[in-house]
Amino acid sequence: MEPRELRYPLFVFFCSFYVGYLIATVLHLWAVAILTVLAVFTLILFFRKTLLILTVSLALILVGFLTGTLHSVPHVSSDEEYEYTGIAISDGSSGYVIAGKGYLLHEGKWKKTNTHIGILVNRSAVASVPRKGDVIWAAGKIEDNVSYPHMTMRATSFGAAVEKSLLSRIGNNMKAWIVRRFEDVGLKNSSLLPVFLGEKSFVDRNLSSAFREVGISHLFAVSGFHIGLMYLLLGMIFKLFMLPLKLRLYLMIILLGIYALSTGPSISSLRAFLVFSLHCMFALVDYPQHELNLLGLAGLVMIIADPGMLSSIAFQLSFGATAAILISAPLHKETSKLSFITEPLMVSVAAQIAVLPVIIVNFERLSLLTIPMTLLLVPVFVLPFFVGSLAITILGLINAETLSAILGEGLRVLSDVFEKTVYTISEIGPEIHFSPLSASLISSLLVCSGLAFFFGMKGIVRRTSTGDHLS
Repeated sequence: MEPRELRYPLFVFFCSFYVGYLIATVLHLWAVAILTVLAVFTLILFFRKTLLILTVSLALILVGFLTGTLHSVPHVSSDEEYEYTGIAISDGSSGYVIAGKGYLLHEGKWKKTNTHIGILVNRSAVASVPRKGDVIWAAGKIEDNVSYPHMTMRATSFGAAVEKSLLSRIGNNMKAWIVRRFEDVGLKNSSLLPVFLGEKSFVDRNLSSAFREVGISHLFAVSGFHIGLMYLLLGMIFKLFMLPLKLRLYLMIILLGIYALSTGPSISSLRAFLVFSLHCMFALVDYPQHELNLLGLAGLVMIIADPGMLSSIAFQLSFGATAAILISAPLHKETSKLSFITEPLMVSVAAQIAVLPVIIVNFERLSLLTIPMTLLLVPVFVLPFFVGSLAITILGLINAETLSAILGEGLRVLSDVFEKTVYTISEIGPEIHFSPLSASLISSLLVCSGLAFFFGMKGIVRRTSTGDHLS
């Protein structure tokens, strides 16, 4: 690859660091050997003509390995009691909360640990449900897990204090206000809040289970789809009022930030917000960047802030799906009469294929309905849910109660149809189950096949475009 062709070095650097981190955290020696050889071989093969990129990438693999070693899971005994304090990075409404950036007390000493820990909480013994961003304290026995999070505490004592930072207050207050608007129009327990805010605490457990069985739980994690859709809708509104470009960009960053904060923020929404905000910032200084470069920069910023999130399944799913969409974009940009169908189809398929290795290796099962149901439910239900939720929020701002009630009634009916559809399909939805070894082997095979396909197709696209240019 020629130096001038590499327009996304930050993405390559991010992937190199991530691979080094994974090498340090995987448990099987054969997996370490395969991952190391694959990473080094790929870098040398495709960046051998770009000595600087190759050198930095190999160095970042080493840095990632050292980081993963330093942040490895601390040794714990399942027979002893521990105390833990940290920051909640998930909502604890289900009786289970994930925390990070914490300290572990054992034998009278507090030790810092960036490893994320899952905490099982007895909801009846807790005065208030912990929310994302809250400072928590827990005591109990800890068990090691093979999958994320790599430690689980069964808390015998638990407490939470509301985080006092300005950003947390803004996000929590905005989220509470939106929930009240939905409650006013009878949509608090509908499927709209999970779509709009990623808020699953109001969803019935049986329905949540049906979402998992059908393989569509990812639709209720605020991600690039939601932030991108918000970006497009806000852009249309700004253009309608003919606002100047720079003012539109500044407002876009602020409003997307408030929306991301109201979701927790979740890892996927934070990643999406960073990418779109960086895009706006570079547009302000008229210095456009390749989308993969922005994704790599966002990833580097996030892991500097919290290296422990590299082991998070949500982080892997978010970045894997986004990278696949951006990488596959040049392959389906040909205009045709059916492009409005083929492009969304290719985007969805690319994202779903990219996350298959993560799903298989972590959950050891795969719903065969994930891809077809995603393609069906997004345009029929999820898109109207999101647009309708944004409309209810805006109508609430201007106190248009009558219009909100009418729109809410229509969305409630649509939500009921959606839930009945999911229940029906979950009863017949086929699943494939894997053993731990077969899950690891199949995931490795999918990753290698994906890399071969990517670099092979890039070569075909490059040769095709060169031939068209010469002709």
